[in-house]
Amino acid sequence: IKLAEDGIIQYLKFDGSLTRTMEESESTRRIIHIASKMSHSLGLESIIECVETEKQRRELEEFGVEYAQGYFIGRPQSVEAWHLNRKEKGYI
Repeated sequence: IKLAEDGIIQYLKFDGSLTRTMEESESTRRIIHIASKMSHSLGLESIIECVETEKQRRELEEFGVEYAQGYFIGRPQSVEAWHLNRKEKGYI
């Protein structure tokens, strides 16, 4: 809490184990939702790992999670490949 209040951290990152179990567990979905609200109350943005489906992405967005990582978002790649891909798409 102190790190957030002092502006030292800007993000709260959720472990992928939560995403992997959210479809089977109402308790996990509640925890993600509550943790997302907590991060917002501290002025933080939230990131979650292991997003594999559109259904997960939609539900996480409804919970207020701002950022996602996982194969649904994009496959891991080198920095060079990422940069080249962005350049080819005209982002830079």
